[in-house]
Amino acid sequence: MQATKKNYLGVIKGLGGWAIGAFLFGLLFKPVLQNLLPVNLRDDVIILALPFVAYFAAILLLFILGINLISQQLHKSIPNRTHRAVEYTIIAGILFGIFALFQPWTIGPFRYGFGLLLFSTLAFILWSHVMPRSEKDDSLQPPYAKRAITTGLIVGIVIAAFVAGTFALSARPSEPYGIRQRQWDFMQEEQKTEVIAKANRDYFAGYLPFFLVYGVLPGLVGFFLIREFATKKSHWQAAD
Repeated sequence: MQATKKNYLGVIKGLGGWAIGAFLFGLLFKPVLQNLLPVNLRDDVIILALPFVAYFAAILLLFILGINLISQQLHKSIPNRTHRAVEYTIIAGILFGIFALFQPWTIGPFRYGFGLLLFSTLAFILWSHVMPRSEKDDSLQPPYAKRAITTGLIVGIVIAAFVAGTFALSARPSEPYGIRQRQWDFMQEEQKTEVIAKANRDYFAGYLPFFLVYGVLPGLVGFFLIREFATKKSHWQAAD
């Protein structure tokens, strides 16, 4: 146990310290550090890009830190049956994100497809570092408890509803409905009515179905994990 804690602390101090240092460098560069440079170098493109590089490095280091901590915490604690289900769900997110970027029918999936692809890819990188139990161990696992399945469904539905609802509310049509404000101000009422009707059609036909998928994917991940851990907890309680 002490060795594990030392590993945690070592990883947090190392990667976390560098991440904080990179963030502070980016934060203090323009008001402090840039003024220490010669005048002819202050406006150089490479110099001006240093804060962005520092912030990017800080985010990358924090992501690596998260991978290390999660992989250590979940090392061989998740049965292969659940690990595989989560992995397939993440892969489905990657494939759907690619499809959303290249489908020719509506702009809604295209606008949000890259975010889904990026998030799913990062999730796959993280999840691929979590070592599951062996496939043979699945036969030794207790069957999913009914209460665990119910709990997982509730949690999954809540997650899916929250994610889908958040995106649906943020993307709902509002004035000037995707056109310039000046152009909207000079439109006749009939033209405004047509623009509003088109925006609503695009929203309900193109955006909402995609947001449902956006919510279902993390909802499924939550369902699989809660179902597994709740079953394990029920098994332990029954054994006691």
